[in-house]
Order: sequence, then C-alpha cells, then structure tokens
Amino acid sequence: MSENPTPSQTPAPTTTTAPSTVKVTGLERTGTGLTVLGVVAAAVPLLYLLFASNITLNTSDQVQGVLTWGLVLSILGVVVGLVATGLNIPGLGKRLGPGVSTVFSGATLLTMALFLFVTVLPRVSAVSNLNNKIVPFAKSLNTNCNDPLDAIKNDYQKTQIDSNTLVGIINGALQGANPAPTTADFTQFVTAVTPDIALFQKDTTNFTGYLANLNKLTSPDSKYDKLLAGCKADIASTIAFTSGNGIPTADFITNVGQLIDAQKLPADVTALLKGIVASAVPASYNAGSLIQAAIDADTGKFTFTVPSAVPAAEVPAVTTAAIGTFALSFPVFVATAMGQASTTTDIPLQTEGDQLKQDIRDTLTNNLAPFTVDTDAIINAASK
Repeated sequence: MSENPTPSQTPAPTTTTAPSTVKVTGLERTGTGLTVLGVVAAAVPLLYLLFASNITLNTSDQVQGVLTWGLVLSILGVVVGLVATGLNIPGLGKRLGPGVSTVFSGATLLTMALFLFVTVLPRVSAVSNLNNKIVPFAKSLNTNCNDPLDAIKNDYQKTQIDSNTLVGIINGALQGANPAPTTADFTQFVTAVTPDIALFQKDTTNFTGYLANLNKLTSPDSKYDKLLAGCKADIASTIAFTSGNGIPTADFITNVGQLIDAQKLPADVTALLKGIVASAVPASYNAGSLIQAAIDADTGKFTFTVPSAVPAAEVPAVTTAAIGTFALSFPVFVATAMGQASTTTDIPLQTEGDQLKQDIRDTLTNNLAPFTVDTDAIINAASK
C-alpha cells in the first residue's frame, strides 16, 4: 500500500498597508507661522527689558519712542497670539504639531495680554497724563510765575544798587565818618533811579498779563491747587508792589522819627518834625511812587505842610529841617524796600513747586523702569 505524499503548503502572501498620510492644511501652516511670529513679537520687548538698565533716556522723544514701540509690540503679540490660537485649535487631536503650536500661541497670547494690560497700558496712561496735563501745567507756571518772580528780582537789585552810593554817604555822615552828601551826590542818585520808574511800569504791564494767564489755568490735580493759588497771590502781590500799595510806610515813619531823635533837637521841634513827616507820608507806596517821592525829596520838590501854629519867624528853619530830613530818609527807604524785595522768597510756594518737579521725576522713573531716565535733562528741556 503506497502512501500518498502530503502536498506542500505555500504561505499565504502578506499584505502590507502603507501608513496613511495626513494632509497639512493651509490654515495649520498659517497658524504655525503666526505662532512663530507671536513668539518673536513677545520675545523682543521681554529680551529688550533685560538690557534696559543699560539704556539712558535723555529726551521726551526717547521716552515716547520706548512707550510707543512697547505698545505696538504688545498689541501685535496679542493679536498674533489670538489669531494663531484660533487657527491652531481646529487641528488639536489630529497630530502633535497643532497641539504644540496651540500651547505656544496660547502662552504668547496670555503673556502679551498680561504685559499689555498690566504693564504697558498703565505706564502709557501715566506718561500720557504727564505729557498732556502735568507738564503743560508746569510749563505755564514757569512762564507766568516762577520765571517772572525770579527775573523781577534783578530790577529790585538794580534800584537798590542805584541807591547804594548815596545811602552809603548818608549813613557815613550820620555816623560822623564822612561829610554830609552834596548836591552832586543827590543829583547822581536822581539820575540813576529815574529810569527805574519806567522799568517798574513795564513790569506792571507784564505781570498783569501773567496774572490773567494764571486765572485761565486749571490744576490737573487737586493737589496742585495750593501751588496755583500761591502763584496767583505772589503775582498779584508783585503788581501791588510795582504799581499798587504794596510798600507800607509804618516802619519808614518810625525810622525817620528815630533819625529826628538822633539830632538832639529841642523837644518841641522834634515833635513838630515828626508830625510833619506823619502827615506828609502816605500809608503806602509802590515802587514807582516811592522812587518818585525820593526824587522829589532830593530835589526839594517833596510836598509837605508846616502847621499854621508855627510862628512865621520859625517857618524857614522848620522847612529847611523837614527838607533835609526827607532828603536823607527817602533814599535809605528806597534801598531798604528794594533790598527786602530782592531777597524775599515764598518758601511754601517753593516747596509746592519742588513737589511738582518731584512728581514729574517719579512718574518718569517709575513708569519707565528698568530704563535709566535722566529726569533733570527732560524736565529742563520741557520747561523751556
């Protein structure tokens, strides 16, 4: 019995399935590209800030440039991050790429949104308020208050200097150190101070304009109301000094009385001269009228009245004594009044002004950190 051979078995052919290919859409490519762009847009300002402490801002244009670019890049980062995230989300779960892109674009969106709303916008707002309100207010105060009040001291000093030569001679004569002033000395004084009257008239016109400008000005913040009010008061006081009734004469009359006492005249003559002075000198002068009174006194034109009770025989002697008293007293009064005006400083107003400058410095320094800001250079440039 023969055996049937077992037929050989051929292995079944193996079918290999090619991996499926997922097509990358144009939206995905755009999303990936925008993600990269967003990361770069976010990295530029953030990396820039790392080296900002080595950069010094010296001008307002540089300050504006830094804030403008910071704002532009921040908005760009937010917009690009938002658009990129929107384009990447539809591809989530399909492949790894869209997921990674979404993480980066979302992180960019969140980072730049925080940077924009927490850091950039508040700083831009603060500096914008500074440039649009605080700095113009400060410049107006400089133009209509600080600068004029400083400048007019030069006029006070000029009149004081114009008076000092004669005053020195008068004081020396009273102390017995030199002869009495001569007619030439009085003439020299009159020639020197006469132009100063017109000088103060011009100051009055200018200061009237400054006060009108200040009356139109409003404080950008209530904490500066006191500063503005102080400026108005000092400008008005200066106008009173130059053309109103800002120079009281009470101390002058007292000093003239002491001068009369020093002459050791008879008691009745002393009382008579004091009475003439008290009746002839008004309660106050201004710069122009005081100088004119001094000119009149030193040229024998000052008007006064000898009481009718004085015997006719004594009138010439009393008149001469009164003329001499006024001639010696008024130049000293002019020099004293101008000297006091030139050295007077409104400390409270100065303090308020210094605080305004410090507020400007603090606003620039705090809102531009970590940049180094040359606040003095910026403030000085803005005040011109």
